[in-house]
Amino acid sequence: MINKFVLNAIMTAVFAMSIIIIIIIIFIFSPGLAPVKYEVIVVTGDVKGAGTNANVSITLYGQTGDSGKRELTQKFRDLFERKQTDKFEIEVLDLGKSN
Repeated sequence: MINKFVLNAIMTAVFAMSIIIIIIIIFIFSPGLAPVKYEVIVVTGDVKGAGTNANVSITLYGQTGDSGKRELTQKFRDLFERKQTDKFEIEVLDLGKSN
């Protein structure tokens, strides 16, 4: 006869494994949970006074939600200067089609 403690340990392990498997299946097969990289391109104009040294942020909106406020920053680069193109990559969960 199987010891009650051993049986409980086996049932707990099987239950824990089934939860892990379910979580993995949900993660793999739920398209909304997959991270997506969005490219943001900012083109600063070529007129006197164009450009800024201010902090610049963006929020991306889609059918399934929004990205929340994201700062547009890059290390060791002077951003948003006159006649300049700056590219940023924002990785968030899939937002679906844009609104």
